[in-house]
Amino acid sequence: MEFTGFETGGLEEASATTNSPAVVTTPVRSGTYALSLAGAVSAPTYTFTGAAVTYPGVAGFGYRTTTVIPTNDTDFIRIQAGGTIVVRLTLKAVTGDVDVVDNAGTVIGTITAPFSANTWYFIEIFVSATGVGATVTVFIDDVQKFSGTGNTGSPAFDQMRFAGDNVAAQDTFIDDVYMGSVAVVGDRLGSNFNVPRTYQNTDEDATDLGSTLDAGTWALAGE
Repeated sequence: MEFTGFETGGLEEASATTNSPAVVTTPVRSGTYALSLAGAVSAPTYTFTGAAVTYPGVAGFGYRTTTVIPTNDTDFIRIQAGGTIVVRLTLKAVTGDVDVVDNAGTVIGTITAPFSANTWYFIEIFVSATGVGATVTVFIDDVQKFSGTGNTGSPAFDQMRFAGDNVAAQDTFIDDVYMGSVAVVGDRLGSNFNVPRTYQNTDEDATDLGSTLDAGTWALAGE
């Protein structure tokens, strides 16, 4: 599995960005940081790249939006193979529905208005195989919202590309991202998944559970 929770406090784990995505301390789904894709005319994007999955594959992420019915249709997540779309989720203007769109650009299913504003959701997308007839299944907070077949193209996916809205104040937040190979759809990690924050001890002082740490030799460092 490949994962990121943006817990470095920066964008170091991105393979590509456009239009200034940012890491923020609020709101977060878990840990200290989350990714912010603030609404702007030039919408920000963030691409996370890992090893190509061995199908079946699954991708999961925490998702939150300030506007559940955007002014314009928004592809908030694209599962990609080297930049080529395998499957994408589109938040629709007017309705707030989510279209599931395959590699051929065909809407293979629609999830009716699944989101409320300013609320964290955990979305998981299962892809069974490459090519025509592959199964795509979408879960939101561990509830299956869609399963159907489509053309997922070739080769296997290795990227998750997140995008914000192109209208100011229509903001998107992402946290607790993962992707990887699985045996069956039931092997997804589920909504309990989170990327823990980095640990730094701030509980002690210079004597930190022992003698003073301001002098000594490398040979004594283990003590």
